[in-house]
Amino acid sequence: MEGPGPIVSGTEVQLALRKWYGVLTSAPFVTIVAVVSLLGTFYLVPQGAGLSVMLRILAKQVATSALSSAVASLVILFGVRAMRDSRVPVVLRHCLSGLVASVPVFAVVLGIEAVSGEVLWQSGDLMAVALNVVLTVTGIALVIGVFVARRPVAVVETVVPQPGVTFLKRLPVDLGRALIRVSALDHYVEVQTSAGTTLLLMRFADALEELEGCPGHRIHRSHWVAAGAIRRLLRQERAMMVELEDGTRLPVSRSQQSEMRATGLPLERAE
Repeated sequence: MEGPGPIVSGTEVQLALRKWYGVLTSAPFVTIVAVVSLLGTFYLVPQGAGLSVMLRILAKQVATSALSSAVASLVILFGVRAMRDSRVPVVLRHCLSGLVASVPVFAVVLGIEAVSGEVLWQSGDLMAVALNVVLTVTGIALVIGVFVARRPVAVVETVVPQPGVTFLKRLPVDLGRALIRVSALDHYVEVQTSAGTTLLLMRFADALEELEGCPGHRIHRSHWVAAGAIRRLLRQERAMMVELEDGTRLPVSRSQQSEMRATGLPLERAE
């Protein structure tokens, strides 16, 4: 079976939206929105303005920063994923996605201006705002693309499977070969490597067969994890979980708990 193509299935959309939610709730995203909003407010507040004026400008800046960033990140995420199986370089994928994202972001900016009663009707102003949006959104996407393209792949010897493992041939080249986990997701399997995640249209049972020879453990009916990706075992009453190096926690079925304890990994009480 071949890996999934461009985003067309509901499962692909679910995975993308789940990643988007992770971006929106991440500390860096919230911090960036807060800093940009405060700087914008400081720049726009007239000298001697009262508290009500400051709060109105701050609310507008928060709305503009948060909505623009959310829309841009969603479009860029979908755009990059849609082109992931193409031969387009990673940096160019982000650049093109940033250009596309500029359109809805521009609409968001104008919408907020309209709601606040400060619509930019003059063509010169509109062109200036449009140019600023295109340069800003595309520039940010381009920087992210450069970072992703040059990001070193963390290689853990115990995580890298034998080169003959059939499963590895299914993965996109840019994901590398350092497996972290493989999980069942509807009719797909979600594969995470040290370079990112993807979906493969195949049964979880078939994936396990193709992972034969790869150092790892089937910890649950829906999860397989690479041996070197596990940080520790956690105990919560009668339940057991594995904590991966990135902080992800996955359940361990009762039938697999003895095998996991036999690995010698530290077993700690879950907080």
